Amino acid sequence: MEELLSFNPLDSPFAIQSPVGKLYDFLDDPESFPLDESASIWGFDPASLDLTNYLTSPSPECVEYGSPSESQSIIPEHFGPGCWLSLCSSSGLAWVQQAHGTGDFATIAGDLTAAWAKQLRLERNEPTIRSAEPEQRLALEYVDAYFKRSVDSLFEAIHQLDFQQQLRSHFENPNPNEDPVSYAIRNTVYASGCRLHSSANYAASFDAIQKEAWGYFSNALSVHSELLLRSPSIGAVRALLAMALFAEGLGSPALGSGLIANAALVAQALGLHKRVTCVEATSKGDGLKNTWLFWAVYCCEKNISRRIGRSSVIVDDDVTCEIPIMAHPNSALDPIFLTSIIQNCQISSGICKALSARGLHDQPARLLEIVRKYNQELLSWETSLAAEMRPRTCYKYNDDVQLSRTLAIILLHCSFCDLLMILNAPFAYPWINSGFRKDSNGETKIAAQISESSATIVESARKIIVMTRHFDLNGANTHSFMLHYPMHAFINLFIHVLKSPASASVRSDMALLDVAVGYFGQLDFLTGSKLEFPFARDIAVFARRTVDNYPGHPSQSTGIRGSGKQ
Repeated sequence: MEELLSFNPLDSPFAIQSPVGKLYDFLDDPESFPLDESASIWGFDPASLDLTNYLTSPSPECVEYGSPSESQSIIPEHFGPGCWLSLCSSSGLAWVQQAHGTGDFATIAGDLTAAWAKQLRLERNEPTIRSAEPEQRLALEYVDAYFKRSVDSLFEAIHQLDFQQQLRSHFENPNPNEDPVSYAIRNTVYASGCRLHSSANYAASFDAIQKEAWGYFSNALSVHSELLLRSPSIGAVRALLAMALFAEGLGSPALGSGLIANAALVAQALGLHKRVTCVEATSKGDGLKNTWLFWAVYCCEKNISRRIGRSSVIVDDDVTCEIPIMAHPNSALDPIFLTSIIQNCQISSGICKALSARGLHDQPARLLEIVRKYNQELLSWETSLAAEMRPRTCYKYNDDVQLSRTLAIILLHCSFCDLLMILNAPFAYPWINSGFRKDSNGETKIAAQISESSATIVESARKIIVMTRHFDLNGANTHSFMLHYPMHAFINLFIHVLKSPASASVRSDMALLDVAVGYFGQLDFLTGSKLEFPFARDIAVFARRTVDNYPGHPSQSTGIRGSGKQ
């Protein structure tokens, strides 16, 4: 149990399979970063640049999360395909200094990696005793909030009718020796429902809400080993999935990653990923239930593993069960909607696998084929969506029932843009594309793809930042995707400004950077500084100073912001 609560996905055996050391082999080798002749404008000598301390010496923030060696092991060694944190690698920092003649960003990069490392650690201890469950009236309110407002209902990890029947039985005939599945599921519903119920009160204390919710969730965690070892079952998969979805709402992937990986492993051990051949089971709806359950686990596991740069524990080639075309009786699932999410995750899995192939930086032509292939797949997927699910920039929250679906559409949109940014990063990031070994025949195609990929990334980043206006933020319920996607977009837009400080859109792009800074400030405020990213302000200031100091910029002659001094 202690191991689970201190779980770091990048320290797990799965991290060994991470795509590190493949496409991005040269990121942590400053010597391998090819500098063009323009570097002499700044008098830049890569041999004289020592960035090691910024990336390996533990800052005060790092020390807080563990020993120096533990802090260093999280970041920056593990980048993953298209990871924006590669900007903080030696080659990324070398590019910033080469392009802008200053090493100031290295300090900001150290703060960034330390802050993001914190998101990969779970700063809670296991309680010595179980928390008391809510009394019946409050428990029913929590249950109602969960099934009406939770995004979890999109995957139907827990069936409402079955759960309510079990809950009535629990209240009428409490059993001190009840099975761990029922206990884990009930307390996970209480934990999620508590947060959602409390979120209606914007004056509620973040600490108080999380403390109560964590008490119920700790109850569920207390039987985690039993779910895995003593009673691995369909119910255990449901419990682990529900627990992982709750952990996503903590705003940290630290715990959710381990829980969803376990759910996926148990599901595969039970054969849920295989084609259903039992006619009797299918006719009773059990086959449909189990298949939808597997695909729910699949979507969550692929999504989380992509965000943290960990290899998936689900091998797509081993999956033989088909995506159902209908829901089982008494189900609240929307087959069309969930199918679209599954297809998005399948494309995501293909992209991560393709970008993880060895030696891609030596084969730009092969990488070019991959990027073009999956760009087309993503665009075709977007075109295939029903009109009400198409990505757009304005969503309205009308009532509680619609909230979960609206958030799901936003999640779908953000995932689409996030995948475009991941896929196109190798061609858009200068510290990566400069390392391609080019030949005369392919150089024109590569140059064209660099331009196209750069445009795709910046447009996707702008869309996500604009979308943050419609995130349902409150101190009680902050999903991990509300952190990852905006941060990914923020860093990519920042990179674009550094690459093109004289572009016609630079002022509006800097305004969007300020919007993102405000968004992170809102998270800081609503969570009582439990989620804080002060480096975001420094990044926006750095971008503005870069633009204002760019030769030939209007501010140079007008004197407006021209000094670059803060």
